[in-house]
Amino acid sequence: MPDLYLTYLSRPDCEAAALADTEIIAAIEAALAMQGRGETVIEPRVHLEPNTGAEGHFNVLRGFVGGQLDDLCVGQWS
Repeated sequence: MPDLYLTYLSRPDCEAAALADTEIIAAIEAALAMQGRGETVIEPRVHLEPNTGAEGHFNVLRGFVGGQLDDLCVGQWS
């Protein structure tokens, strides 16, 4: 099995990328086209509420994008 490397992008990392709206829309369009061709696996979001007494929650999103990208991704926002 080949090595697996994960890159974590924090909120500041994403903000520093300074992607234009057109770049974001193009990426979404490409991902939707790959999904239509069956090159992705996108699982339903998991809603997680930690039982720590703190307010907040996480929506955890997991997926695999094949094709030319061949990437695995996990996203979350709270």
